[in-house]
Amino acid sequence: MVRRRWPQIRHRRCQPHERRFARPGKRRFGWVKFVFSERPTHRGRARPFAEIRDCTRGWLPLEPAGLLVAQRDRYSAPMGDREPSLRLTDVTTTLDTALTALRAAGADLDYRVGGTSAALLQGVQLPAGDIDVLMARREDVDTFAAALSTFPCLHPASWLPEASQYFARYEINGVAIEISTVEWQVDSDGMECVGPGPWQHYVVVTCGSHRVPVVRLELRLATEVLRDRPDRYGPLIDHMGAHGFDPDLLQTAMSARSLPVERRRMIRDRLARALPA
Repeated sequence: MVRRRWPQIRHRRCQPHERRFARPGKRRFGWVKFVFSERPTHRGRARPFAEIRDCTRGWLPLEPAGLLVAQRDRYSAPMGDREPSLRLTDVTTTLDTALTALRAAGADLDYRVGGTSAALLQGVQLPAGDIDVLMARREDVDTFAAALSTFPCLHPASWLPEASQYFARYEINGVAIEISTVEWQVDSDGMECVGPGPWQHYVVVTCGSHRVPVVRLELRLATEVLRDRPDRYGPLIDHMGAHGFDPDLLQTAMSARSLPVERRRMIRDRLARALPA
């Protein structure tokens, strides 16, 4: 049997038949470059694997560094081998432990919790694999990492040039927590993890003894629709339709992500159907 060769895909949209293996990302002047290859699994079978390479100035990440680098294996793993989804108690307990360690170190840092764990903290029932914490400065990542030095370190604090992020990853009671900067210069406030968006648009939730700022759902929804993950954006739309949302902020987020017209129409239609009678 001849093994199928996966071609390089340069600067174009990911085609529907490729979306199982590749996650399309936007930049200002083009599309990300995907390199497809085959890698063996623990069962001895080859599985296509998409990797982002050759990022240059002006590229915008879709997610914190965990999705670009440290978490990419999750997308190439067989369904049965993926990490189980976190529960709300897993997220709150882990954040409480991490922030208590940070407080004990005498640090008072500016941060935001983003990603699917931020949606989970706001009451959305959706899959979440880890906790993403966005920091304003590299020295803040170092300070947080030092405070977590008694916990297992999965990725020491270091600069990731392919993502333009300063990134660290730790494990607390079996839950991965990723701490990073995202150093992309953008003007829009509609992006979830870059620019002024996460610092301006957030809500505060309680995690144990801490009040935690988490990025608003409108920004997360645009990210999940762009990534074409219905198991994430479906619960987000249902929750926002039932509990309310900021239509102006959602419009800003969809424009910042350059969502196609049909995707925007889908969001509006589903939100209208989810509104309480």
